[in-house]
Amino acid sequence: MKKLLHYISVIAAACIVAACSSDSYPGLEYEFDTSGNSNSEEGQVVDLGTPLRVFVSEQGFYTASALTETKGTGPFVVPDTTVEDRNHYSKAIFRLYAFRDRPEQQGPFDYVPDYSRRSGDTNDANVNCLIDGTQYEYGMPSHLRSDHTGEFQMLRPNLINDTTLSYSQRYDNIGYRFFAYHLDDAKVTNAQREGSHIYYDIDIDGTQDIMMGQSQKLTPEVLDRRHSTVNLTPGQRDKVLNIGNYSSYSSNLGIYPIVDMKHMLARLQFRAYPADESCHLVYIDSISIFSKYSGRITVAARDSSEMGISFNGTQRKWFKLKRRDTTKTNKDSIGTYPLVDLTGNNLIEWNPATMSNADWTKNEYTRLGADMLVPADSTYKMVLYYHQKVSKNETSPPETHRFVSDFTLPAPHIDANYDEASGRWVYKPGKIYYVRIAVYGMQQPKFEVDLDPWGDGGGLEVDPEEQYYP
Repeated sequence: MKKLLHYISVIAAACIVAACSSDSYPGLEYEFDTSGNSNSEEGQVVDLGTPLRVFVSEQGFYTASALTETKGTGPFVVPDTTVEDRNHYSKAIFRLYAFRDRPEQQGPFDYVPDYSRRSGDTNDANVNCLIDGTQYEYGMPSHLRSDHTGEFQMLRPNLINDTTLSYSQRYDNIGYRFFAYHLDDAKVTNAQREGSHIYYDIDIDGTQDIMMGQSQKLTPEVLDRRHSTVNLTPGQRDKVLNIGNYSSYSSNLGIYPIVDMKHMLARLQFRAYPADESCHLVYIDSISIFSKYSGRITVAARDSSEMGISFNGTQRKWFKLKRRDTTKTNKDSIGTYPLVDLTGNNLIEWNPATMSNADWTKNEYTRLGADMLVPADSTYKMVLYYHQKVSKNETSPPETHRFVSDFTLPAPHIDANYDEASGRWVYKPGKIYYVRIAVYGMQQPKFEVDLDPWGDGGGLEVDPEEQYYP
């Protein structure tokens, strides 16, 4: 029996929005004094005191990349080990939007918010958009602080840190919805920011960890579950719930938006196991997966059901498994080791002292590459390239024999993989699947696929012998 865990996240990280110049983001950093002491037509500019803070609930740790041209950076790992992992964490770029939540039942804003309006629009005063950034179609860039407190900081267009950004106090009772996303270095085309939603067409190559999410409305259940440490009077609680979402008023009370991030792709991890005594001087050269790659992602929408990602099922290509190049640091991206093609130095070797051919899955395995991130699907085609060095006798030099093996990898038939909408078992976004490869000498390898958590979660007992494999 194999104990498999499915994906449930309970990790939280903080994000603070930092300030931008008033020229770029009017209405956010400053408020006008209408007392008559003016040195402009609208009045004197004075600083505001309500910081705009945003928190992110992380669905496990996730991939991110700088805005420079890089290779995709692979799955995000807990930044507590190597320098490159810590750099990956602290220099990753995320994008944020915030828009007015809904029409007011009473008041001047009795119309739906317009997602095509930007935060700096003249006379708009953030009644439609609170946060977007100077790149109109892509949102405000930010990153996690290097002290690992989980705090985000907004970045100016030249990607340096800003000072604290504040709400406009003209309308402290406007509730806003917050959106966040990460596309790594996926190829983005056809960026569209329309009145009701924002979407992009993207192409991926198996190395990008695409993520997105939004804040939940401030209902009594959300308030009690996520903000239980904030002491509110009955009157304050009623006003927060009446506004219905995050606002300058709730921020003054210490109630900050939390964005629930979700992985939008499935993650494949490849492990090679010596299966019997014939596995001697066997090397894995390359692994390729035939996958969908071209899709459309909607990162913000008035109607939450429109958010998500869909891929063109008729367009597929081969993704090559990558590995970390630990011989140098990629100075042009985020200070982490870049992903490069897998090479044939992955030796899979039988050890008679520690291994048994009774159950090859219990033998010590070699992890191949840096994992692959793929769109959800019911099955994948896989090609394995490998070679073995064989000597005809003890005195002759070894000869290299090269092999290519084709496989079909259907999703394991377990409850965690069942998709009710399609009636199929699928590789689901946000889950990691271990592709276990049994390696023999001079013969076709075998494989199994198991499911494990990408984040913290509950338990599920599964017997792999009861799963279906062709």
